[in-house]
Amino acid sequence: MTNDQTKHLAASLDAEEALLPFVPHLLQDLWSLGFSPEAPLRLLERNLHEAPQHVVDLGCGKGALLIHLAKRFGWHGRGVDIVPEFIAEARRYANDWGVADALDFEVKDMGEELAKGGERNLVLFGFDSEALGELQEALARIAACVALSGHLLVDLAWARSGHSADLPSEAQVLDSAHAVGLRLVDREMLDPAWVATEGSRHVELIRRRAKELAIRYPEHSAAFEAYVMEQEAENQLLTKEAHCGYLLFARSGQKAR
Repeated sequence: MTNDQTKHLAASLDAEEALLPFVPHLLQDLWSLGFSPEAPLRLLERNLHEAPQHVVDLGCGKGALLIHLAKRFGWHGRGVDIVPEFIAEARRYANDWGVADALDFEVKDMGEELAKGGERNLVLFGFDSEALGELQEALARIAACVALSGHLLVDLAWARSGHSADLPSEAQVLDSAHAVGLRLVDREMLDPAWVATEGSRHVELIRRRAKELAIRYPEHSAAFEAYVMEQEAENQLLTKEAHCGYLLFARSGQKAR
């Protein structure tokens, strides 16, 4: 892993670089490392369920969404993530859910996956770091690899009116997408109360694992505590200052809703 990849990974996981070896343990109780798969499943069922899809999940984590898509719709797919432990878990879950034959998981940097070329008809991407650059650059790099009749599903958060300067506005998100030739097809927004509850549950699971690690590695106890505090701060940001959800974009002439 290069220095830049290490930095991007640490940023996406809200962790200090020294904590990266411990992140799989900290997150071991979570299958979906982002939002629940139910919202994107509803969004894709409304728009694409009748058309067979081959899905590429960039930064797939433990494969929760890709596995649900394969199970519900019979779609095939490929997931890449730079964390070997996450990919091992994704393969285990795919086997447990009976969809291992439909899915391929590989330890790989998402930038390298895009660089190999080819056109994908459905790409999944969670914008929570700058692994592919700032938002518009990331969307441009992905859009270049989406077939003209294909789609891009992005999960992200944008600032509520008058709130966080750390997040883009809705207008900035949509303008960035439009600038690289993406058209909004549909969206599925998350209920703020659900985001708060789910976020709090995740934090408590992480807190329990952090306490375990602090006992085993007391020299890192301050870093484990800081990681939990970072998770709490992010949960507060998403709950009080952001709108969270999924946006489905197309490179075709489909009308935006």
